[in-house]
Amino acid sequence: MMTTLVGFLPSNIHLFYHPSPKNFLICLTTTSLSFFMFSYHVHEKTILLPLLPATCLLLADPKLVTYFNVISAFRYKLLSSKCT
Repeated sequence: MMTTLVGFLPSNIHLFYHPSPKNFLICLTTTSLSFFMFSYHVHEKTILLPLLPATCLLLADPKLVTYFNVISAFRYKLLSSKCT
């Protein structure tokens, strides 16, 4: 639980001191990614949760979001094929 807190605390502190719509979406993305990375039991569909706020960042940084979407979809396919 502490690693999850350490994972998302810096972006939340940054959002507190520099509030903006873009920083809010970045904070949502990093928070959901830290819960995905450091949770005890991760289901393969859990990567779809951080994908939503990351996709909302598409207008701000399209190249980064495109790479993130492709990698998470590829990773989802690998995980789902191993589970069946």
